[in-house]
Amino acid sequence: MERSKASRMGEALNRFLKNDPMGEMVLKARVFATWDEVMGSAVVKATLSREFNGGTLRITLSSSVLRMQMSTQTEQIRTQLNAALGGEVITKLYLK
Repeated sequence: MERSKASRMGEALNRFLKNDPMGEMVLKARVFATWDEVMGSAVVKATLSREFNGGTLRITLSSSVLRMQMSTQTEQIRTQLNAALGGEVITKLYLK
């Protein structure tokens, strides 16, 4: 029961952050920090740039081999990131 209450609170916070201009910056920072935590040091080192806008996360990687390996798992990665963020924050994930 406590878990679903926390989940609802997380989703409410995410909705607030998406609708507030200052909140959008906070949400972007949370998404980037979550990427670093969830993906681990090897992927973080290979990450050249990150963009988050309107629910879409775009990641540029320095390694084409790593990008190909991860491209088959984008939905799993998106799910893991959203779980760590406490709601459906990332709707699309693109690796380039």
